Amino acid sequence: LSSLCAYAWLRQDFERKIAFCGALAYALAPYHLMIDVYNRGTITELMAYIWLPLILLSIRQTRTKNWAWLAVAVSYAGLILSARPAFMFATPLFVLYASLQ
Repeated sequence: LSSLCAYAWLRQDFERKIAFCGALAYALAPYHLMIDVYNRGTITELMAYIWLPLILLSIRQTRTKNWAWLAVAVSYAGLILSARPAFMFATPLFVLYASLQ
């Protein structure tokens, strides 16, 4: 699911092949794959990888769609509930990304 969400977010700015490669790199990132999946098996941190691109995608869509603010809120709540450290470290990224949109 995380790679599909990353693909949907990257597809907003890039063509299919580049978005696919980016989503594949996102899914196969060393920490994501080796530490979270194989060594620790943490489901909650794996869920955080799903919410991160969804939040960025929703922030991007707030310019054109009114319902996107609800998607930002739901995705952000999912991130908070799944992994608090990821929420704390990613929040400045979201603020920066929203200010650049």
